Amino acid sequence: MSSDLIRMAREAGAPDWWLGIGIDGQQSGSALVWVGRLAASVAAAAAEVEREECAKVCDHYATALDGGDNHYLRSAECRQAAAKIRSRGQV
Repeated sequence: MSSDLIRMAREAGAPDWWLGIGIDGQQSGSALVWVGRLAASVAAAAAEVEREECAKVCDHYATALDGGDNHYLRSAECRQAAAKIRSRGQV
């Protein structure tokens, strides 16, 4: 994982000194720990957005009407699915 983080940081333009890599090419790792935490934080935020978007689709079908102005047969299950999706992000 650390090699992936270093590669992504370099692609983003981070200099070696920022990554904690000395002249000898050895890595001290202090900045890399921060980069790892930042990557985990960004991934968690993206997952939360994705969960909410999925829950919104379920919400739509929980309240939508079919062509005959009737609620869908599975509207209760859709409400439950939306609640379960949202609860996955809560600790």
